[in-house]
Amino acid sequence: MKEIEGEWLNGPELRTVWVGDLVEFEGPILVLLADVGQTGKYYLSKWVDIVDGYNRWAVVPFGGELMDEFFAGRCSLRDVYCSPHDVYLYDYHRELSPARVLKIRQDQLPADYLPETDSHYSESAYTQFAADFRLGRQRAGPPKTGASD
Repeated sequence: MKEIEGEWLNGPELRTVWVGDLVEFEGPILVLLADVGQTGKYYLSKWVDIVDGYNRWAVVPFGGELMDEFFAGRCSLRDVYCSPHDVYLYDYHRELSPARVLKIRQDQLPADYLPETDSHYSESAYTQFAADFRLGRQRAGPPKTGASD
């Protein structure tokens, strides 16, 4: 078992819902989550390990310019996981309920949990959901500023 320094939380700190699977291999391995309380705020959840019989997922913020850069192929999945932010390591039971959550700084994430350096978005490697989500973001254009005429 990897010893990772961080803060064990009493329960999930993030309130998210599943939006769709971005990459699958014998099941989902990269998932898009949405924040329950904030419209337009997203997270990526990447399967990284099995620890003590739990499936471990690394969850990071994913939105705005970073999301657009990723889907345009200008930054890699590794860039997303290496950007400065907190990382949440969720250990899930087989029933997909979180058993425990470890909050760490990005620089504490083990190297073997990081995506490959050449992990850029390409439609052939991602699901149809990912392509549709990307297209929907492109059609929506930049966020509205809220200014009125």
